[in-house]
This record gives sequence, C-alpha cells and structure tokens, in this order.
Amino acid sequence: MKIFYVEVDTNDGDYVGKIVKVKDEVVEKFRSLIEKIKKYGEHNFPCCECDDDDELCDRYDISEEELEEFRDSFQLYTGEYGFHTITRIQEVTLRKRLI
Repeated sequence: MKIFYVEVDTNDGDYVGKIVKVKDEVVEKFRSLIEKIKKYGEHNFPCCECDDDDELCDRYDISEEELEEFRDSFQLYTGEYGFHTITRIQEVTLRKRLI
C-alpha cells in the first residue's frame, strides 16, 4: 500500500484534501495518468453530474472502467457540486517515530 495526499479545487479556490491508501498495483497502473493530469493544469479533471466522462476518457486515453477505478482508488471527492481540478496528488512517505 502507498499513501497519497489528494486535493481538489471545488470552486475556484475552495480546496478539499484527504489522505488515502492505494494498492501498489493500482498506483503503478495509473502513474502515467497522474503525470498527464499534473501537466494539464487548470480544469484538468472536471467531475460533477453535468460533465461528460467521455471527454475525460478521450483527453487521457483511458476507458470508462479505468476512469471509474481511478476515481474509486484515489477516493476523489465530488461533494455536492463536484470539482474541476485535481490540484495535488502526491505520494506521502511516513516515517516511524522512535519514541
């Protein structure tokens, strides 16, 4: 398992973030997608009821099943109105305390 901090922008400056655990094989599967999302910039992952998943699938060259697996695995917060940008998706390294 790997630990990630995932943060989304829900409304041009309203950020919601959380720590999630993701299976190693899932991380490897989506590593290139994460890099593509980071390079895309603003409005890189529109996610709400009114958005078309086909657009995201075409943009990132993934299937609808992969898109759903990515959303579920990284527990992307949609909230009441969704979000438009993944502002951070960063692997976190935790160290054990000696005391």
